[in-house]
Amino acid sequence: MSGTSEVMRLFVVLLIVGNVLALVVGLSLLIVPRKIVKLFSLNSVHPLSMRHVTKTLEIPRNSEKVMLRYPRTLGIALLAGGVFVLIKWTVFVSALDVKAGGQTLMRLYADVRWPAPLWESIWLAVLILVLLGALFAMLVGALALVRVETLKSLSSLTSRWVSTRQAAKPVSRPYYGIDRFVATHPQALGGVITLLSVYTLIMILWFGGKFFA
Repeated sequence: MSGTSEVMRLFVVLLIVGNVLALVVGLSLLIVPRKIVKLFSLNSVHPLSMRHVTKTLEIPRNSEKVMLRYPRTLGIALLAGGVFVLIKWTVFVSALDVKAGGQTLMRLYADVRWPAPLWESIWLAVLILVLLGALFAMLVGALALVRVETLKSLSSLTSRWVSTRQAAKPVSRPYYGIDRFVATHPQALGGVITLLSVYTLIMILWFGGKFFA
């Protein structure tokens, strides 16, 4: 099966899963509305906040500090990995020129109708990125072996934590109007969600069945 068909199949599966979950939510609001309202605290003064739930995901964990406890092991691993990738990169460069590499990508993604120069540019960009990655790994490995203090200084400069929760705070202020509506009309909303999810599932299975044939 082609790459495009695989992507479409995955998309259809995701749609089915999403609508099945919506169907479960709708049926839950229809059958046990009070339990759902109580579970999500929809009728409380301060309903369940997703910012509060996801707070633990934003706690910074300094993994570099742990790795830099063993600089020689880290340096040897990075140097060995960088040298291995560089050797493989050299084999690819010597075996395929840019034009042949572009043709290889065209064969891999036969359904994507892009011009040959674009594929050649992508191939060249991939080669450059792999080369830079290998050289960077070797540089960091060498620093870990001979100048670990320099590596620690660079790590402290590049490891500044940026909180996405704080950055998105202005646009993520809680609005409880919807929660109040769900708390007061759970079964009505559950019926609407159930009907819509069933209808959507039927349409997806009807028109998306060809991707599973």
